[in-house]
Amino acid sequence: MQRNLIQRRSLIKQLGAAAFLATPVFRSVFAEAQMASPKRLILMGVFGGLPVKADEPDYDWGGAMSALTEFQAETITFRGIKNEAWSRMMAATGTDCHGGGTATMFSGQSVPSKNHSLDQLVADQIGGTKRFNSLQIGVVTDGGGGMDGLFQPSINNHRTSWRNGQPQKPDQDPPALFNRLFGSAVPSPAPMGTAPDVAAQMAAQNRYARGKSLLDFLMGQVTSVESIAGAGEKAKLDAHLTALRELEKGLVDPSTMMGEGTGGGGAAVMPGAGCMPPAISGVPGVLNTGLADIQKVGADLTALAYQALNCDLTRVISFMWFSSGDQVHRYKWLNISDSHHGMEHAFQEAAADWLVMQRWTLGEIGKLASMLKQTSEGGGNMLDNSALLIGSDMAQGDHGEPGMPFPYVLIGKGGGSIRSGRQITHSPDALAPTLSHNDLLVAVGQAVGANVTAMGDADLNAQPVSLG
Repeated sequence: MQRNLIQRRSLIKQLGAAAFLATPVFRSVFAEAQMASPKRLILMGVFGGLPVKADEPDYDWGGAMSALTEFQAETITFRGIKNEAWSRMMAATGTDCHGGGTATMFSGQSVPSKNHSLDQLVADQIGGTKRFNSLQIGVVTDGGGGMDGLFQPSINNHRTSWRNGQPQKPDQDPPALFNRLFGSAVPSPAPMGTAPDVAAQMAAQNRYARGKSLLDFLMGQVTSVESIAGAGEKAKLDAHLTALRELEKGLVDPSTMMGEGTGGGGAAVMPGAGCMPPAISGVPGVLNTGLADIQKVGADLTALAYQALNCDLTRVISFMWFSSGDQVHRYKWLNISDSHHGMEHAFQEAAADWLVMQRWTLGEIGKLASMLKQTSEGGGNMLDNSALLIGSDMAQGDHGEPGMPFPYVLIGKGGGSIRSGRQITHSPDALAPTLSHNDLLVAVGQAVGANVTAMGDADLNAQPVSLG
């Protein structure tokens, strides 16, 4: 009976109001299914650590973290986290702390093998029915002039997302990502304020894709339900199939009127309130030469990430803000003339600038969190149903030493599985962190509904952090 109930709930949840009207067998679970909201995972890489206080990441809400004050009640900060995989990777492969910190940040693996990072592991479980099971996004993450602008000799390890031991290159070009997400049915860039018909076209295509995909799916599912239904219900199921076929006849593909479909393939779009292609600036220029307008590129990619989630194109995103060891990009809009890597190596002298730069970066992450928080969903909002984990490649900007505590910040309530608004401390001695970040990654994966039992190096897994 449990399998029966699950299948019936699934049917109702996927078809929505149309299923309620056409499916008398399933009315008893309609209300409950409609209350369910999807969970989402967002991994954010911020490089160079956070400013420190007493040899621990400074979580003072008056410092760099002040950019996230709005989310204090939805946030957990962690003290006493160690990244042993970081130390192992440097020792085993000769990778510097930049590459080691980036590659292990969300994977917990010291030597790339066939392992997935957390986003890819979760994507295989909660993202497979979406058009994109995951997205990888990065703001100028390849440094300047390809590898020439990076301290490290190779950028291969400088990715936060890994699949089967292979680094996943992030999308860095907003117009290209726009077209990948929303297809050729929508011009790129698409300033919605000046083209209201674009939103209507996108909505029509979404409705058609949703209806066609779900009707095909439900017809198959009803057949499987028949095998566990009683004789009295089979007649009702037959009636349900007839109703579904009638609904299918009423579907009209808007691409036959617009000339093209949305592209992208995969499962249907299930848009939320306000789902539409975002307006992007489409900043010209070569993104990987240090000449990109970082402010505009970051804003465009943030808007695209939000609508990818809001339109339910994906439920899993990894997002890199810059790259580790970058020595090309300057932050002139912040009145900072030095590069990211330059500030790291002049950490004491550049401490004030470092705080300003990291506060700005956290503020950009906060803009995505704010969009999610302002979007109602179920009995709360999209941020309530998400887990947004911020990690870094090192403890602090001066590169740190093996054994130093790493900063991790978790925003969101994971659909009720995360008790936020607090700090979790696992070590009374700031210089001797005791919590393996592998255990934190496992806990975050579990919080968004994935069956995650271990991450990365097996011996670095002990007991998942209690987030509830």
